[in-house]
Amino acid sequence: MAISTEHTYLIVKDTSSGGGSAAWKKLIDIKEVPDLGKAPSNIDTTTLSDSMKTGIPGLIDPGNLEFTANYTKKDYDALKAYVGKTCKYGVQFGKNGENGVQVFDGELSCWTKGGGVEDVLEIGISITASTEITDGETDDKATTN
Repeated sequence: MAISTEHTYLIVKDTSSGGGSAAWKKLIDIKEVPDLGKAPSNIDTTTLSDSMKTGIPGLIDPGNLEFTANYTKKDYDALKAYVGKTCKYGVQFGKNGENGVQVFDGELSCWTKGGGVEDVLEIGISITASTEITDGETDDKATTN
């Protein structure tokens, strides 16, 4: 059965102070979720005696994970507190993560996006992943009430 994107959140666990005991918390309500994975690159192994190209899987490059959120000064200031820090981030699906969570370490940057007439002001959020994106465990879920 399919699930809706309703109750999908960007979550954070700030371990930058070295304590390691930080809890997961909802960072911000988001409007879009990027692809949380990609196909690996292809390393060409073709020789001149081959009749077709051959290859093996290479590295996976998720690129920068870009999210969009509605702008409020409070949310923007909260995001700015994470700029320049490597933290644990996740995308949590469903209330309190009942549909899973995907987690990774990364560094966040954010900016106010441009807009026009009758547009909602938005925040652009980019996280450069420094670890593989994996399925989180039950204790990796944030309370999002």
